[in-house]
Amino acid sequence: FDIAPGENTPYHQHPWEHEVFIVEGSGELRTADTPQRFSSGEAVYVPPNTMHQFRNTEAKRLKFICVIPNSGAARQATTDVLGYPRGKSNPCLHLERVVS
Repeated sequence: FDIAPGENTPYHQHPWEHEVFIVEGSGELRTADTPQRFSSGEAVYVPPNTMHQFRNTEAKRLKFICVIPNSGAARQATTDVLGYPRGKSNPCLHLERVVS
């Protein structure tokens, strides 16, 4: 994701967890609890079914990688929740679970 200064992701929830790696910039994670600050080099965990929003509170761009350890339905649901058109690239990286 690449979030401009003063902008944010939608305030939303979904039934899967995700881990977010902050690549550049800083901001805050808004949840039903107290907002949590984060900055470049940190990782943020968002549990399943948690209302959340990433906000860029700084004067420079916020860049992060969203990793969802699931595939299939979660991939499409992320596309639907965040408003990415079907057939277009979704900025969330989905990892397949490996079962041996």
